[in-house]
Amino acid sequence: MFSTIIVVATGVTFDGY
Repeated sequence: MFSTIIVVATGVTFDGY
C-alpha cells in the first residue's frame, strides 16, 4: 500500500505493508 512512503519515512523496506 504505502510501502514507498514507509521506506522514506522510517527508512525500512516494508514491501508487505
